[in-house]
Amino acid sequence: MLREITDSKGRCACYVDDLIGTIEHEYRKVKTVTILPVGGEYVIKRDTTVTILRRVDSRRFEVDKTESVA
Repeated sequence: MLREITDSKGRCACYVDDLIGTIEHEYRKVKTVTILPVGGEYVIKRDTTVTILRRVDSRRFEVDKTESVA
């Protein structure tokens, strides 16, 4: 089941399926779908926000949200 991941500004960054490892990211009519292996990392940069997804095991993602000054 897909769940929403938000960035540090509360906007939708992507959707993930923790069990399969799928990441679905869509922005301005461009859609990306990928499957992340355990130990893999996926970075989404939008404006001044950076959202880092890490698949830590076969059942969950770890998410780091930051905002840059520049």
